[in-house]
Amino acid sequence: MHDRQIAATALVLANKGNAVQLLTCDQNITESGLVAIVWYFVDEVHSSDRFLC
Repeated sequence: MHDRQIAATALVLANKGNAVQLLTCDQNITESGLVAIVWYFVDEVHSSDRFLC
């Protein structure tokens, strides 16, 4: 639920004309492509799909 709130807040701010970027390693937010992501960490050793915080 928190992921939706974070992404929704960013989208509301972007729709009001603000430049918005998130610092996150949340896979759902990152893969949605709805919000610009500044950073995320992928554990290349274990899996290219595994996001770690």
